[in-house]
Parts: sequence; C-alpha cells; structure tokens
Amino acid sequence: MSNTDIAQTILDQMGGANRLYTMIGARNMIALDGTGGLQFSFKGCRYANKLVIRLNGLDLYDMTFWKVMRNGEFVQVSESCNVYADQLQDIFIADTGLDLRIA
Repeated sequence: MSNTDIAQTILDQMGGANRLYTMIGARNMIALDGTGGLQFSFKGCRYANKLVIRLNGLDLYDMTFWKVMRNGEFVQVSESCNVYADQLQDIFIADTGLDLRIA
C-alpha cells in the first residue's frame, strides 16, 4: 500500500475530506512518508491546530496533536498510541472538543 493510499484510508476513516473541511476547516492535508500517515491543520480549538496520524508497526495508528504558535514554534499537546481505526474520530473529539459528526 502506498503512502497516498494510507493517507486516503485515514482520511476516509476520519469522515472524509469534505466533512473535515466543513466541520473543522481542515486544510493542508499531506500524505506522510515512511510508514505512512496523514497530517492536516484545523480550526476551532484553542489547544491544538494540527494533527499527525501515523500508521505504526502494529497496523494501528498513533495520533499526535500539535499547537502551531504564531512564531512558527510547534508545541506537542497530546499523543495517543495504538489507536484502532474506529477510535480515530472519538479521540479527535475528546482531545479537541470539536465534533466531526452531524447530529
């Protein structure tokens, strides 16, 4: 599976590009090299504004939330390791307070 395929799979598991853009203003989506993953920026949360999701050696995901400061400095806010695909949205909601689901 290519890095682009892995990134697309993660994007689909998070609800798709259109939903992420509509619900949280997701932008700058990048497929990551190496083991594969997805990185994107989002709006609406005071504590974090960038998420990196990487596929790990256990075929699970590691999620790292970052706050990109105005001066360009990156501050790691939280990290969740060995996350199952069906937990991605729930962890995003818990860590940011932003909802990805339309009620």
